[in-house]
Amino acid sequence: MAEFPLQIYEPRAKANDPSVVYDPDESTQLFAEDVTKLDAEVVAIEQVIGQNPAGPYNTITERIEAVEESPGFSNPKITVGTVEPINPQVNELWLDTN
Repeated sequence: MAEFPLQIYEPRAKANDPSVVYDPDESTQLFAEDVTKLDAEVVAIEQVIGQNPAGPYNTITERIEAVEESPGFSNPKITVGTVEPINPQVNELWLDTN
């Protein structure tokens, strides 16, 4: 059973049968390298999007749509400076020029 999105997947180590030589062109033999590569891809994707990327929504798409539909999304306030705002407002983006 998948642990994501509650946890990032931690794959087990894999090893080939020592009597079989790895051949990436072999289509009838499963090699540890193939499964390990898939593990690495899954972990990389999970790390990029983080744990529970849907938040309180059912899907990531629903979360993104809710953000895009929120007041001020299309007109965010952008502050550029060297001093961080004391009380940043919702939909305010602060850019540190230091």
